[in-house]
Amino acid sequence: MESLTQKVTSFTQQVDSLTAEVKSIKRQLAKNSKNSSKPRSSDGYSKPAPKNLRKKSAKTSGGQQSQKGHTLRMVTEPDFIEHYDVEICTHCCAD
Repeated sequence: MESLTQKVTSFTQQVDSLTAEVKSIKRQLAKNSKNSSKPRSSDGYSKPAPKNLRKKSAKTSGGQQSQKGHTLRMVTEPDFIEHYDVEICTHCCAD
């Protein structure tokens, strides 16, 4: 019976020491560059929370719905045609 009591006491001490060790490790893992003197490079790949406090608007982007857009359409016979002569070739720099 005494050996059983000694084992229980030994196991209780071991559990207490392991619990303290787990708390210590959790405290270390909770630290980052914001709440300790660790460098930012030790934070890993997790991104910090955004600093922008602006809320998203419920409005849609773009123009008003009642306005019709205007696009310049291609015509079969234009009013006039302008020809531009190339002075220097962009590839070989020839005239």
